[in-house]
Amino acid sequence: MLDIQTHDQAKAYARILRAELAKLDRNISHAQALELAAINLGHANWNVLSAKLSEALSPTPKPGDVVSGTYLKQPFVGNLRDIERCEGSDGWVIGIDFTTPVDVVCSSAFSNMRRRVRGMISKGGVSAHKTSDGIPHLIVTTAGDRPH
Repeated sequence: MLDIQTHDQAKAYARILRAELAKLDRNISHAQALELAAINLGHANWNVLSAKLSEALSPTPKPGDVVSGTYLKQPFVGNLRDIERCEGSDGWVIGIDFTTPVDVVCSSAFSNMRRRVRGMISKGGVSAHKTSDGIPHLIVTTAGDRPH
């Protein structure tokens, strides 16, 4: 199950669902994607999920925290290597060492495995940079566990 903790993460997940359905010639509106995301995450509808996310406080991750999410639409788990506040914004620049390398190429002809990534994310854990189909490059959630 995905660990969605912020509105930005939930909306990014909805965009992923919408893009994947469009590949199957099933076009839905953004509002429908939000509803589908909420249901997939175990909530009755978007309003219930939104209210729950509004109540939750998103902790600031610390170096060494285990994080998960998606990088270039591929799921990952890794350790937060470093994090620093971006001046003039409410986001962070982070470095992640993936537990298992992530293939960042969507081709069956070849692959490119990444072991670490560095990116800028909002306080909601979502990068402003997006793929050509509008999906954020990096979506990060904090698993809450620190490796021992």
